[in-house]
Amino acid sequence: FALGISVLQKPLLTDQRRQNTAKVLITGLSNITYSVKGNEESSNIYPAILPIMRFGASIELVVLIVSKESFNRIKKPENPPANADEQSLYSKLSPYFTDSDTTSTHGQSEAEDLTENDLIEIIRTLCENNDLEVIISQPVDFDNFEECNRVILSQTKAILADSKRKYNDCDLMFNISPGTKMLTGAMTINAIKGERNIVYISQNRNKKDLEKVIAYDIVKNDSPYSNNNNPIKELKNRFEEKKAGDRTHIKKPVFKTNIKKVDDIIVVDLHISELVDTTAGLSNADMLNLQIDTFRKVMNQNAKKSGQKIVFIHGKGEGVLRNALLKELNHRYKGNDVQDASFREYGFGATQVTIRVKQE
Repeated sequence: FALGISVLQKPLLTDQRRQNTAKVLITGLSNITYSVKGNEESSNIYPAILPIMRFGASIELVVLIVSKESFNRIKKPENPPANADEQSLYSKLSPYFTDSDTTSTHGQSEAEDLTENDLIEIIRTLCENNDLEVIISQPVDFDNFEECNRVILSQTKAILADSKRKYNDCDLMFNISPGTKMLTGAMTINAIKGERNIVYISQNRNKKDLEKVIAYDIVKNDSPYSNNNNPIKELKNRFEEKKAGDRTHIKKPVFKTNIKKVDDIIVVDLHISELVDTTAGLSNADMLNLQIDTFRKVMNQNAKKSGQKIVFIHGKGEGVLRNALLKELNHRYKGNDVQDASFREYGFGATQVTIRVKQE
């Protein structure tokens, strides 16, 4: 408890501004499960890959800390979802299913285990990025803090010492996911060093990231500390204050319609000021995700309109948004024609996409 309170005082836990620039995600995966209830699919792999999906515009390398159970084949559900198609989680994971309920003395299925290449392929498939570099750690005991810490420390040192990659502390993002026992503590200990980043995304995908932290000193100057005879009461008061502050939070941004059509060319201005009426309360990551979501919406709406020209105005800036769009076009929307838009019409910061529909 004391360690947890101490760690939560690190400002990086509450700083969302730099997370979209991290290039390396260090995350854990105890095993892979899949379940379906009606048409609702779920898998415990999501806590490991949600940061990749959310900050995918910058993530280049994923370091997956695994246990022996990570290589268990996925138990096949009795009934697939009624609306299963090639884009469903069921279809993407089905090559790795097993019908066997029999387990060995190690708790693993007697069916053929998953390989490292299988794990890498699963991560790439779910993140829709075939070029994503994935490193699989040696299997560790998630109940053994020393072992978890040793492997994470070893992987981190190797990445930072790699002269070809040239990563530094600011490029590292540690995923603090619930339910991973001692691994969570080891992740946190390694994440609070230097200028590294910490991200927490709940297993409930509808919840937001960890935002503001209430810190309370248990020990100060190596002595028990309390400026109140009832520290629990003080903590409760702070929680109530925070809840009251959350209720009076600034208004949510109002989304704008920013799609125009000029001479049969669809023009979409992705400047954040053209998408919402205010950026108050939005982190850089939130704004980038909103811009990418708008891009995807337009691309999906016009996916079957072969020959349709779409100009996305992203601005020159530091090139973060442009690079994110190009990554999308090279993977999720590959096969379309991409070029710089007319400088005379749109200046430097615009990209033109011409839709090309694949012939059946």
